[in-house]
Amino acid sequence: MLRRGFSTVQCAAFAGNGPNEPTKEFVTYCGKVTDESVVDIYGKVVKADVGGCTQKDVEISMIKMFVVSAAAGILPFKLEDASRYIPEDVEQKIASAKAEDETAAAARAASGKKEDKKAAKKEEDQVFCASLS
Repeated sequence: MLRRGFSTVQCAAFAGNGPNEPTKEFVTYCGKVTDESVVDIYGKVVKADVGGCTQKDVEISMIKMFVVSAAAGILPFKLEDASRYIPEDVEQKIASAKAEDETAAAARAASGKKEDKKAAKKEEDQVFCASLS
């Protein structure tokens, strides 16, 4: 499956014997490309009945593929998890929690400025003394 923004399309490669048809090795190579890699695809758009993609009536029949930037083998999250629907009430709770975190962080930053200035001054004094030695 290929994704661009929120749009997805199925991409298929079938080994053949023709001059413009993929080889068995190419199909094997395509299967080893990691999720979330950036690729350039050359192929034909053909009619198909596809489920699970935003483009439901077409797919790309690949002829060539180039990996522009390979993604890490293990992503810090599952793509399926990131694509899941989040109910509206949960989104509101998340937004509220983020706002509370930002408010608390701002309060900590404001109260810590005096301590940070004292620590910075002490550090400057130590550097100055060290440079005199």
